[in-house]
Amino acid sequence: MGKVIAFVFEKVYLALLVSGIFFLLTVCGGIVGGFGPAGATVMSLVAAHGDDYRSYTWSEAWNLFRKNFKRSNLVFYSLFLLESGLFYGLYLILQFPPSIVTVTVTLVQLFLMILIFLTYQIYLKLQVYFDMSYLISLKLSFLGLFVSILTLIKLFLGAFVVVWIVSYLPAVGFFLLVGTWHFYVYDTLETVYKGLQDKIR
Repeated sequence: MGKVIAFVFEKVYLALLVSGIFFLLTVCGGIVGGFGPAGATVMSLVAAHGDDYRSYTWSEAWNLFRKNFKRSNLVFYSLFLLESGLFYGLYLILQFPPSIVTVTVTLVQLFLMILIFLTYQIYLKLQVYFDMSYLISLKLSFLGLFVSILTLIKLFLGAFVVVWIVSYLPAVGFFLLVGTWHFYVYDTLETVYKGLQDKIR
């Protein structure tokens, strides 16, 4: 029983620690400029240290944050602008009376929004291993969508569960799920990373 309690405590502490690093880095980047590189930094820390919470240090996080700042922001906001454009288009199409055309366009836009979200998660995974330029980052992340459909479905379902939990328990989402999500993305997309690595070779 004691081992189980210790295991749960360590997992919760690790999620809190990673979430805390993410939020602090986001604030250090002025929130607007910090969100993208904070996500990339946390993913790199997860890859380097895994469950060993004692190995996570602020100095390493800060160095990675500065290194990732420009490129991560370029990728994040490129995809964010695309997502925002699709969201606005979805808002406009919903103003029209329902028809086969509007329903079709709505479904296509929703599908594209999901793909953009998944593309960014793939980027977070790949930037840990590949030193990529801006354009190569986007290309490889997009290609990652075609490596394993089942993996992407699993990732999307995980995102759905996170949104559901946050809608009912916002405090849990704020303090725990940010860190938990990065671990989930890192583990889930291992298949995509290995698939792309084989293709590059």
